[in-house]
Parts: sequence; C-alpha cells; structure tokens
Amino acid sequence: MMASNVENNNIPNTNHFLLIDKLKEFFPKYNSFRGPNNWQENAIVAALNKKNILICQKTGSGKSLAFQLPAFIEEDGFTLVISPLLALMKDQVQLFGNLAAQFTSETEREERNRILTELLYIPTFRLLYVSPEQFDNQNSDILYHLQQNKKKLKRIVIDEAQCIFTWGLSFRAAYRTIWQMFDENSCFASIPRTAVTASGSPKIRLDIIHMLRMDKYFGNNDNDNEQMITMMKEKEVKIFINSFNRSNIKYICINKEKYITSSLNNTNRRSPRINKYLYIKKCLDDYGLILSGQSGIIYCRTRKESELLAKELNCAVYHAGLSMEAKDFNQRSWMLGKCKIICATIAFGLGIHKQDVRFI
Repeated sequence: MMASNVENNNIPNTNHFLLIDKLKEFFPKYNSFRGPNNWQENAIVAALNKKNILICQKTGSGKSLAFQLPAFIEEDGFTLVISPLLALMKDQVQLFGNLAAQFTSETEREERNRILTELLYIPTFRLLYVSPEQFDNQNSDILYHLQQNKKKLKRIVIDEAQCIFTWGLSFRAAYRTIWQMFDENSCFASIPRTAVTASGSPKIRLDIIHMLRMDKYFGNNDNDNEQMITMMKEKEVKIFINSFNRSNIKYICINKEKYITSSLNNTNRRSPRINKYLYIKKCLDDYGLILSGQSGIIYCRTRKESELLAKELNCAVYHAGLSMEAKDFNQRSWMLGKCKIICATIAFGLGIHKQDVRFI
C-alpha cells in the first residue's frame, strides 16, 4: 500500500486558528481538518498561496473541501470547478446555496443567462461548477465569458482528473478539450489549478501534471516516476497523497451460476434476462439486504437494464435518459431514505454525500 507522502515545505505560514474559524463558518459540521499528516489544511494553505496542486486521496477523504474552503475565503473572485459528475454538482450547489452555481446541460436557460451575465461583472458565487461538455465546441458561451473576466478567476479545479487520458475518455470524451485551456498561449495559462483524483499510480500522477501544464519544469527525463515527482514537489507542484486502503469496505464475490440454474428450473416460462434479475433479487434476499431496509446502489451497464431491474425490485432508477424532474425526484427519494435501493448507471453516486450506504 502506498505510504503517506504529504509535503508542505516552502509554503508561507497561514494562521491555523483563522482557518479553523473559516472552516466552522462555512462548514458548521466540522471543527477540525481531516486526514493524516494534516494534508487537508496543508492543501488549503497551498491553494491560498496560489500553488498548483495535485490531490490524490481516497474517496470520502475530504478532497472537495481542500478547494472549496479557499474559494470561500477569497472574496474577490471565484473558483471554476470542471467536473463530469452531474449528481455531485447538483448536490454541492444545493448545499452551498448562493455561494455556488452550476452550468451544465441540465441548467435552465434563465439560470444560464444569470451566470453568463454575472461573469461579465462581479459574480456573486464563489464556486462555479461546469461540466466538460460545455467547453466542447469553438462557440462555447461559458468559455467566452470566462475569458472576458479572467481577472476574477482565482483557480481552476479539474475533478476526476484521470479522465483526461484515453481510458478515462470512454467515460467523458469532452475532457479532451480541457487540455487546450492550459496551453502556453492560453489566457488561462497563469491561473493556478488543482487536479483531484482517487487514481494514484505514479504514471497517472505524472500524466496529470504534464497534461495540465502544472509544472513548467516538466520535460523529457530519464529519472523514474518517483524521482520525477520528488523534483516537482521541490518546484511548482504541491502533491498530497495518502494510502487508498479502506478498512471499512468488505468485498464479496458470489457465484451466480447456482442462482441462475435454480431460477431457470423454477421459472422456465421467464426469459433468461428476467432470470438474471431474479438472481440479483435472490442474492439481496439471502444477505438480508432488502428485509433489513439498508440503503444501497445497484450499478447496471445500460439504461434499459437499470429500468428493468428497478421494476423487478420496485425501487428507484437513475440514468441520463430520464427527465430532469424524474432524476431529481428519484435522487431525493433515495437520499432521504424514502427509497432504500437505487438502480443506476455508473455516473450516479460519485461524490454524493450519503453516510448510510451499506451495499453496492
């Protein structure tokens, strides 16, 4: 397992008690920073000192707070957050109210116009969440308005930064356009940036730093990956990495053959597809997950499969093909515990703050 590797050298001292006061002001549920080696506070200090930052931490470790709190502290401007997770952005905007805004394909025209107008003057929001697709054409409204008021843009955050590579582009191909924002001749080239990921191999970290032009000293080098990262830490990029081990997660592998065989013998009038859903239901029953009323997510490969399984289990469904109203209703029902299980495609659940999820 990766050893702790957090550094805070060469960062000017910032008043710890002032940061704690700001933390309590904007995040009333917290009274201290989290993480080994105080990485969260160190990352916040680095952001306030205009450093380029790579945050590579496990899910649930508080990565978002490390760029949200600096955005709230810096009053004269805003932070742009590029994220592929629509459900996460919606959750964050609801949490922060007027301090945050969301610009995606789901944003109503009136709200889009309000955001674009504010970008030309003095934005009231401190965090602007934008999906990568909004930059995916030459006539991008949001890109044009950001260029007109770049002096107010304090930081650019790239969430799920591993998506800028080939294997991530199958998830959100629009990340390909993000590279161009950080070319040497771009008006955004000098703006500090934070890359956030939970994929922590040395190769991925180096590629993120290189593709986002986060270190002007990066170039061809015969050193191995770990040596290169050490060199970067001594110069432009502040890197915050810790172990990805999750001791509270248990993995169970189930042989589905006996369930499918049993299902075929007892319900030979049903189609093989329906038998697959009956097998999933049987698994949930055997582990007492339905009867106990525990909250969970069942991920499906396609929209159709998620709908068929949700019908079989009589539970909520979530995928991009639903109307905005249906997605809002189903997500809210699951978040509030009115519906215990939700069948969804892979984008759902990432970044959602729900503490009582007990199975996936």
